[in-house]
Amino acid sequence: MKSHSLIKVVGLCSLGGVFAVLLNASPAYPTKPTNLLDNNGNIVGMVTPATQLDTIKSTGDLTKVRLKGWSAFGAESVVFQKMGKRIVLAFLEESALPDVKKGKVKQDVYETEWNESSIVVWVSTSDITSSKKDIWKNANKLFNERCGGCHQPHPAHEFTANQWPNIVNAMKDRAGLTTDEKWLLTKYMQNHAKDIK
Repeated sequence: MKSHSLIKVVGLCSLGGVFAVLLNASPAYPTKPTNLLDNNGNIVGMVTPATQLDTIKSTGDLTKVRLKGWSAFGAESVVFQKMGKRIVLAFLEESALPDVKKGKVKQDVYETEWNESSIVVWVSTSDITSSKKDIWKNANKLFNERCGGCHQPHPAHEFTANQWPNIVNAMKDRAGLTTDEKWLLTKYMQNHAKDIK
């Protein structure tokens, strides 16, 4: 075999290994608002409950993950789940922005430019779970207990993803929601809204 052919084969095997690692990355979900850390342990942002994170590796107390989403042009410090939807996945500090990898660019119906964005960060292992279903189960219980205590609760599909944050925020004091509970309930209602499939 010629040496350049061997280099190609070795190169392809290496790339295949990288793709295999990426494909085998198991999803993890924060159970509450959770700090994002850089390699030095500095806080570089906050991720909201039930946001999908792709696990890269775990070192016990900390897990290295990849966060993926969309950022609007001019507001790159907020990562959203979908273009044009106010489903916040994470808030990033200015210091983290140089580490954000940009992908494709798209425009929404309002001609706002959106960038596909991803960043590799660390999170506390104790703040994540592999079961999004369990997070939604807890959120649904919270919804029925707090939002059904005074009145018939509005089903999630009654409003859009962009309407739910204001509704939950307006009711948080009356429902006695903590900040963590408010984030959990907001994400739950948004992800089950009438305009989210």
